Formats: sequence, structure tokens, C-alpha cells
Amino acid sequence: MAKPQHPEKEFEDFLAHCEQPLIRELAWAIGSPPLLKSAANGDVELLGTDFFSREWELGKSLLQAWDQTPSTASLEEMMGFDSHRLGKRFERLVGFWFLNQPHWEVIQENWVISDESRTIGEFDLLVRNLDTKEVWHIELACKFYLNAHQTSRWGDWKGTNTQDDLQHKMDKIQRQLSLSQHPAGKLALSLENIQIDRKVAWLKGWFFHHIHEITQHQPPRNAHPQYPAGWWCRQHEWTDWMAQNAGLWIILQPHEWLHLIHEMSAAPLAPEGIAEIWRQEGLLRGQLVAHVIKKENHWVEISRGFVVPDTWPK
Repeated sequence: MAKPQHPEKEFEDFLAHCEQPLIRELAWAIGSPPLLKSAANGDVELLGTDFFSREWELGKSLLQAWDQTPSTASLEEMMGFDSHRLGKRFERLVGFWFLNQPHWEVIQENWVISDESRTIGEFDLLVRNLDTKEVWHIELACKFYLNAHQTSRWGDWKGTNTQDDLQHKMDKIQRQLSLSQHPAGKLALSLENIQIDRKVAWLKGWFFHHIHEITQHQPPRNAHPQYPAGWWCRQHEWTDWMAQNAGLWIILQPHEWLHLIHEMSAAPLAPEGIAEIWRQEGLLRGQLVAHVIKKENHWVEISRGFVVPDTWPK
């Protein structure tokens, strides 16, 4: 009898052999490790490794079937290709997953709750677990945070837009998950005869450490042991660092941030070529770049990181 394959290795093998980019993107949204193993104060329940491993195991055959079909028309139609914003793209991927899993029923998706004068909030997903009959309220987030000050404090893990940080995001998730307790939320749920049994957050993404701190990096508090990790540097550090890290690089747009394998049309550049683009156009905000090698008919990432303006995080 063949020895069962380790789930992480199976996931990596699937990504390596998957032919359709959107299917790889969807597989990453499901099978990648979460960012955190728990919230700081216990007020937010985070979906963890057990949940994602189970979803991957139950859904991998469907992913394989989708990848082997001539077209991903249904997924492309679901995405609409107007969802180049990372957060919205991630929400649509996960929503598509729940719509196509036989053990889940989607009750509401992106359900905006308002009172007479203003929007109160939005339920990202309300789904019914058909095994337990429980109704789950799931808030979705896919975030990319850089460690600005080499600490584990969530407030020091910032997006390239420094108004966004991990602490603010977790506070926002907590508020979103309490929407069912707001009078307007209670009324809307009552009118639809919906009783929520469980409130959880689905948090995926990437954490980035400064290039000089990689060997002695400080993860954020309560980080998942296998969180996806990269590096970051300021623009003036790029040229010197690249002298030791030659090769080919791709500048990734936000709608490509969930891809670890890229099509041959990506046309990577040498580090000097990327530096020249930034000299000519200016680097006004952080850009994600990927160090790639050619493998069969794809460019495969071996490293990724953000290059930010010299003034960041100010």
C-alpha cells in the first residue's frame, strides 16, 4: 500500500502541476497556511490549519477536475475580471469555493446592512454547514504586512499604505463579526429567519521581514508557525542587495499577488532593469517583486518581497 502523501507536500505538488492560473489562485486561497494561529484577546475566532486541511482534502478532486477542463468559464464569470483589487478578488474566490462544495450552502454573500440613513456594515459570507446544520458568519481578509520596527506588536506590522496595519485589521474584523448584535443586523437576520451559530475569520496573506533581519526575524504575536513569509527593503537598498541576488525578477500587480507560479508572458527583468523603471517613473508606493526561475513552461518564484520608497513608513 502506498504511503499517504503529507498534506503540505500534496498542496505544493498541486500548485506545481496546475495548468490554469485561476485554479492555482483558488487553490492557494484554500490550501495555504493562515497568518495567525489565534487572536490576541480571544474575541475573534480564526479558522486554523485543521479547517483548511479538511477543506483541501474534501475539495482537491474538484480542483483537479476544474484544472483538466478546457475552460474555467464559470470561475472567470464569477470573478468578472473587474476584481483586480486584491481584497475583492480574494472574497470572490472564497465565495466561489463555498458555492461549489456539497457540504456547504451559501445563504448570503456580501450582504450590506443599512438602517434608514446609513450603511451599518456588511456580512462577507453567511453559510450553512450541511454536516452540522450550523450557520456560520465568515469574515474574509487577505493581507500583506511588513514589519516596520522589528517587533511582534501588531501595530508595527504595516501595509505599504501605513494607515493599514495588523492591529487595525483585527479590530475591524472584530467589529464586523459583531454585526449580528447591532439592531439593524438583528432585524435583517430576523426578517430572513437566519440564526447565526458561529462567527469566524478567514485570514490569509503574507508577512515580510526586512532584508537585514531575515536571519533573526521577529514574527508578529500569535503568528502561525508556517505563515507565508517574504522580505522587504527600501529603494536605496535595492541596488546593493541585488548585487548579491542577481537573476530574473517580475514586478507583480495586486491581482497577481496570490500567484506563486507565473506564465511565460510575464517577461521578467534583471535587477538593473527594474531599478531603471523606478528611476524613470519614480517609486511612489511599495511594489511587490518576485525572483523567478524557469521551470518547464512557467516562471516559478523562489523569493518575493516588497521594495518601498525610502521614506516608508512615514
